[in-house]
Amino acid sequence: MEVPTRHAFINITPQVRECVRESGVTEGLVLINSMHTTAAVFVDGDEQGLYHHYEPLVDCSYTALSELSQLISVAQRDCLVG
Repeated sequence: MEVPTRHAFINITPQVRECVRESGVTEGLVLINSMHTTAAVFVDGDEQGLYHHYEPLVDCSYTALSELSQLISVAQRDCLVG
């Protein structure tokens, strides 16, 4: 799944329902798993009013990961250079 922005909130419920319907399974659980380290799946009601609360958390996480990545790069360089 690609989005035109750095991050997005996407309700995938219709796609999941369609996959389950096509599978013929009538009982059980559905496991949704993000196979990419920079993606996340969470379950919540699709309430647009909540998204403005999530946005700062995503921005903060993105910034923190970028800073961590830079620190790791510096540490790796320092170990290689001595």
